[in-house]
Amino acid sequence: MRLGKFEKWILISCFQKTIQRDLPEDWRRPRDHRRAEAADGFHDKYLFKSEVLLNHFPGLRLSAKQSAFDDVIEKFQTTKEYAKALVTYRRAANQLEAKGLINEFKGVNSPAWTGIVLTEVGIEKAIELVVSSLLKKTPGVEEE
Repeated sequence: MRLGKFEKWILISCFQKTIQRDLPEDWRRPRDHRRAEAADGFHDKYLFKSEVLLNHFPGLRLSAKQSAFDDVIEKFQTTKEYAKALVTYRRAANQLEAKGLINEFKGVNSPAWTGIVLTEVGIEKAIELVVSSLLKKTPGVEEE
């Protein structure tokens, strides 16, 4: 099964977040996820589209908008780069779902959120990718 670099990145990131619970220290989360994270663990069950955009597309800019519930809620500035990132994300998510590697969920009460969960096949593929990545980083170990 052939996967592109971005598809691999999504699988590995989803595995690190939802299974290993071990994200890089510089991982960027939307502000509202940081606030509610400790309360119920909901935000650890999914790799959110906003996290993919924040972490894979560093050129995207956030726009601070006032909220009635909090001092600031992060939204992306609507730019050509943002539009391209959304198209790239949508294609990759559709391909991964068609290959049976992920399931994508959309919020019922909040349709703006989209979260990814790995399927059993997706977990196996993510483990394979993580092991392969570790082997490439280990001096003197050649991949078979």
